[in-house]
Amino acid sequence: MNQMRPSRVLAKLRAGKAVLCGKTNLSCYRASEILAMSGYDCLWLCHEHVPTNFSVIDAQIMSAKIYDADTVVRVAKGSYSDYIRPLEADATGIMVPSCHVRR
Repeated sequence: MNQMRPSRVLAKLRAGKAVLCGKTNLSCYRASEILAMSGYDCLWLCHEHVPTNFSVIDAQIMSAKIYDADTVVRVAKGSYSDYIRPLEADATGIMVPSCHVRR
């Protein structure tokens, strides 16, 4: 049976500790690996403003997981499949731009 990896960010927040998050605008998995290796709890990976393809995002997620860092992927505004794809690649969460609540 597969088990989800516990979120490092959630554990720290629940313990009342500060969380260190690093953002990379580089379309190279090595940059995210260096951030994760340096002790960041979470990596913010941008798939909205960075000219990159999804295989790079996938490699960034995998390289962060090696060092037990959470990943949040900022997705471009799009369809359901655009939003779910990073989660299927095992990102910890997604950041969806331009969400508006209609009343």
